[in-house]
Amino acid sequence: MRTFRSSLWTFLSGPLSMISASRKANPRKAESMPAKAPNAARSKTSVASGALLADVASAKPLRLPVAGDVVGEAGSKAALAELAKSIALMKAAAVAPLLDKAVQALRREDAVEAGKLATEALNHDELNGFAWYLLAIARERLGDFKSSIQCYDSALKLLPDHDNMALVAGTN
Repeated sequence: MRTFRSSLWTFLSGPLSMISASRKANPRKAESMPAKAPNAARSKTSVASGALLADVASAKPLRLPVAGDVVGEAGSKAALAELAKSIALMKAAAVAPLLDKAVQALRREDAVEAGKLATEALNHDELNGFAWYLLAIARERLGDFKSSIQCYDSALKLLPDHDNMALVAGTN
């Protein structure tokens, strides 16, 4: 692997150093004309790819005006915050039926089904604390105490205002 990297660096360093030197000598000309190959054995493609790599390496991020300027407000912090809220609502809407079914399964004493439904809900939204909580209950009822404690811990981290889960954990 080291041989490949050193070969690649050797291959690229010729065109890159040439482009760099020509830009220092004549900046406008270097931007408008492709770099010349250091020897005749190099193909036009390798010269063009070397020039492209040099342009990419020296590129700086484009700073666009935001919030009411030319671009508009679509990319503003407030607009992105609203977009994040909408996405969270969509995830919640997709997960809610699964969580309801998991609760029903737990009421029927079907911990296996409840665990499957809670896991499916977590596949949609791994940051859903209620899904972690239901999975914890299901795992506890199946006797998998180590896993249930981890699930309760995840639920408590995601839902810090629901510290009563820690009390309920021992009563299931």
